[in-house]
Amino acid sequence: MSHWAGATGLPGRTLGRPTGAASPFVPDDELRRALSEDTADAIVRENEESRLAGLRASLFVLALLALLALFVSEGIPSRQPGAADATGPARAAR
Repeated sequence: MSHWAGATGLPGRTLGRPTGAASPFVPDDELRRALSEDTADAIVRENEESRLAGLRASLFVLALLALLALFVSEGIPSRQPGAADATGPARAAR
C-alpha cells in the first residue's frame, strides 16, 4: 500500500495504479469522491495545470525534433521526388 493512501483517504489501489509510463494517476472523479470539495477542487486545478505544462513541454520537444530532422535531411526538397531534372536526360534527347 502506498504511503499516500492514509494521508488522502484514497484507497491504496487507486494511488498505486500505473498508467502509461507507470506513473501514478488518480482520476478527477475519484479525487472528488474521496476528498472534501475545497481540497478536491484545488488538487484538480493543480492537476489540470500540470497536464497542460506537460503537454506544452512535449509539443516543444516534438517541434525541436522536427527542426532537427529538417536540418539533418538538408531541408525541404525544392522539387518533387522522381520528377525529371531540367538538365537531365529528357532535355538532352531533344
